[in-house]
Amino acid sequence: MSDSDVPWWVSLIIAWLPFLALMALGWWIGRPLRRGLFTKDGRSLADVLDELARELKRRNDKAAS
Repeated sequence: MSDSDVPWWVSLIIAWLPFLALMALGWWIGRPLRRGLFTKDGRSLADVLDELARELKRRNDKAAS
């Protein structure tokens, strides 16, 4: 069987299959990582850290005065 005997869509699928598999694997691995960026009450870790930084600044300002 030569290359000309293979339909164009089969060679297209074979050529793109590894790329699509890597994309699917990245998406599948990324799901728990995205879930891990939120606290149990639904706030993002960035919001929690921002709130912590504001609280620490407020305490430092209060202690300095």
